[in-house]
Amino acid sequence: MLRLGDLIGNRFIVDLHANFQNDELSKIIQELDSLGGFPNFFAYQRFGSRRPITHIVGKYILKGDFKSAVMEYLCDPDYDKEEYRVNLYNSQDFRTALREYPQNMMYERALLQHLV
Repeated sequence: MLRLGDLIGNRFIVDLHANFQNDELSKIIQELDSLGGFPNFFAYQRFGSRRPITHIVGKYILKGDFKSAVMEYLCDPDYDKEEYRVNLYNSQDFRTALREYPQNMMYERALLQHLV
């Protein structure tokens, strides 16, 4: 069973417990190798469960649209309804947002601090 904290970097061993014949297993391994391996996805912690938006932020970063990436991360008007997020979206005043964002939002506040 793969559990949180079991991975060191992005390399781990998968132990198969099935009744495969060697030729069947070899075929599966060859197919996986030809596809570049198996995707490493282990539930919502990769994308966030409260605000699953990091894939959208990543899209903006890959496109070089850093302003949209920052604003999406801090305040998505289609998703976020909290007053402090709406205020930031409307004003784009990072200094005021830093005062309004809750203390427990350390990543958002660190980003805001950098922008101030």
